[in-house]
Amino acid sequence: MQLRRFKGNALPEVVAQVRAELGPEAVILHTKVSPRRLLRFFGGTPVEVVAALDDRAPEPVRATRAPAASQLQTISLEPLQAEIAELRRVLLRFGGARGLPSPMAPLYTWLVEMGVDERLVFQILDDVPVSDARGSLSVEALTLAVERRVAGLLRVAASPLTLSVGTIAFVGPTGAGKSTTLAKLAVRAHLEGRTPCVVSLDAMTPGTPAALDAIARIVGVRHEVATTPAELRAILDRPADLTLIDTPGLGRTDEAGVAALAPLLDAARPTEVHFVMPATMKSDDALATLAAFGALWVTRLSFTKLDEASTFGSILDVAAGSGLPVSYLTAGREIPDDIHSATALELARRVLRRERP
Repeated sequence: MQLRRFKGNALPEVVAQVRAELGPEAVILHTKVSPRRLLRFFGGTPVEVVAALDDRAPEPVRATRAPAASQLQTISLEPLQAEIAELRRVLLRFGGARGLPSPMAPLYTWLVEMGVDERLVFQILDDVPVSDARGSLSVEALTLAVERRVAGLLRVAASPLTLSVGTIAFVGPTGAGKSTTLAKLAVRAHLEGRTPCVVSLDAMTPGTPAALDAIARIVGVRHEVATTPAELRAILDRPADLTLIDTPGLGRTDEAGVAALAPLLDAARPTEVHFVMPATMKSDDALATLAAFGALWVTRLSFTKLDEASTFGSILDVAAGSGLPVSYLTAGREIPDDIHSATALELARRVLRRERP
């Protein structure tokens, strides 16, 4: 390192000397300016500068290899986006319709009045546009957009009313309409020339269900009762085009009943297990009951008593919440007429009260 002292009558003059002799890389370490009154007695220059220059050769810069693409840590924005979306939903839930754009406020009120859970309302409205390239959407256009969104949340099984072969079991709470739904399908199958068999499973309180037994005798359909897996297997060994299995009503806390029914359904090996829910049932209770039925391998939803319900929001809540496809809808007790296969459009229109079949 070079270390030198420069003197002059003014600081700019001295700095110019430093730059001229040591170059622009020189560093000024110290500056001293002498008072004028001292210069009159002792003479000398008023400015003194100490400057330094590092004249060592710089170390070569080592090239670093860029990390391979596989070594780069991928930063995902999904958690942040999910948090933002959830924060928006929380704000909307606290603000209700006031937290929505003005065209959406009536839609929010409409869906809530139809019995749709608020969490699902915001999920529906999140994907409904309020305008397009031509401007704000009309009330009818918004209504149709909501209808399409609701229909898109629903899965349907497109189950035919009569199956030529197969085994279908029906489970659900007490009074849901399992036996009536089963009877409608059995009579339809019989009228169309099939050979149905109705089987009642009850390992808790053995006995022949009077209503089903009466219908079976009148129509001429075989009706059996099984209380053990061995009895059930013996019944299933007899020929039948379509086997329809009825089960006792079970509640969300009836763990013993579910545990007793599970081995019987396992022995039956049904191709479909339908959870039967009345449209009048609250969605929270229905979802809790459905969760309690986990050991029964539910594959479909069937909604009953649509003629007794004033709103159908619980249907949407359960169908969307469970993700299970909807098979049959019933409205009335007429056998075999008051039953039909579900469609997403009809369900959406029932939920929104756009159409009352």
